[in-house]
Amino acid sequence: MVLLTVSCVLYFAWMPLQADLDDEAGVCANRNMRQWLFQQHPGAHPDVNPAFAQLEAFTQQFVQQKNMTALSSVTAVDLLTIPTVFHIIHQNGEENISDAQVLSCVQAMNEDFSDTNPNRGNLIGAFQGLEGNTQVVFALPSKAPDGSPTTGIERHYDDAYVNGDNVAMKQAYGWPRDMYLNIYVVKSASGGNSSGFAYLPADVADWPDYDGIVASHWAVGTTGTAIPSHYRLVSHEAGHWANLYHVWGDTARQGTNRACQQDDYVADTPNCVGFWGGDPDGGVDGCYTDHTSCSSLDMIQNHMDYSFCPIVFTIGQADRMRAALNANVSSRNNLWSANNLAATGLGDPVPSLDIYVQNIAMTITKQGKNYKANAVITIHDETGAPAANATVSVAWSGIISGNGSGVTGANGTVTLTSPQTRNTGTFTVAVTNVSRGADTYNPSLNVETSDSVSN
Repeated sequence: MVLLTVSCVLYFAWMPLQADLDDEAGVCANRNMRQWLFQQHPGAHPDVNPAFAQLEAFTQQFVQQKNMTALSSVTAVDLLTIPTVFHIIHQNGEENISDAQVLSCVQAMNEDFSDTNPNRGNLIGAFQGLEGNTQVVFALPSKAPDGSPTTGIERHYDDAYVNGDNVAMKQAYGWPRDMYLNIYVVKSASGGNSSGFAYLPADVADWPDYDGIVASHWAVGTTGTAIPSHYRLVSHEAGHWANLYHVWGDTARQGTNRACQQDDYVADTPNCVGFWGGDPDGGVDGCYTDHTSCSSLDMIQNHMDYSFCPIVFTIGQADRMRAALNANVSSRNNLWSANNLAATGLGDPVPSLDIYVQNIAMTITKQGKNYKANAVITIHDETGAPAANATVSVAWSGIISGNGSGVTGANGTVTLTSPQTRNTGTFTVAVTNVSRGADTYNPSLNVETSDSVSN
């Protein structure tokens, strides 16, 4: 299915829509936010906004040409790099999330958009083979709009924007949308328990101040203050930003039978009524993959549903998003251009990156009377991507002592094994250094520094 959407959130100030928002607390309130936008700017409505017809026509042509040729002549490059800046609007509370949490969000987005997320093997058999790789990479820029250095993580203390639904916040802190994808991290996307929102490209074609993604801090990334049910929320919102609707079609209210008559404009996502939170048939996990509606099996594990187990964008969704990023509607096609990548510090030659320890997993093995520990260490760079060919040095302590080193593979991991011993107790490994070419090991970004395991 395909659909145009605005992502997840509504502000308490918009009283006429508050009742609907309460029903959708904790999820993407795109239907409400779009209604509010159309109330403020009637010319944005799809019925009168020419950007919708323009983008849809381009999308159909793009997909048709892509399906006819091995490499569509519509697209100039295979890999589309999107400079992505995080604006953390905070009041010195937990919403002032760590750099590590931001990096985990970039990592999750890149996994989801490249079909490399760790749980992809859990996709049910009925939908295997439909997984889509957008060939899109989200990367933190090293240059601000004026050319000054940036980490791509901008922090702003401002008690005027506890909630993120006030367009004045974006006007105050947003960077040009033709150069960056702006992601705003706030205490609450729109007050209460709302998670985040993003408008469709055509929605904001003539209203650039509204563009970008807004997310509550607890719906950003996979560590820190992030909650497991919303680990992939920003990927969901990025789908909206790249012209995806919810899988049930957003002109109908989610969860109603009328949604069966709506479509999301993507052929390989079956029509459904959609759900979020608890299992629609009375369970609690929000992941009832046998659920059916609209006379077919629901794709509960799609990123554009509200379930708690998102895994996949489909091939059709990937094509639709890639089309939006090749179109000039809302300047999406300038983001990945060579000139813009150079202007944002992401052009060739590739700048040096900070690298850090993303994870350490420990196990014990026994051979005869001897014990040894194995540490699987994962290294990523500041874009959230796995850091291949990085040399990792460690020190062992506890019931053993010694040093070791190894080089990460393509997935950014290396397995290091401790000296062996016949004693029982605790094995501890600590990363002492990581090196890769001109890149810099930045321990302040580490998600973990050391780990232990006992036999």
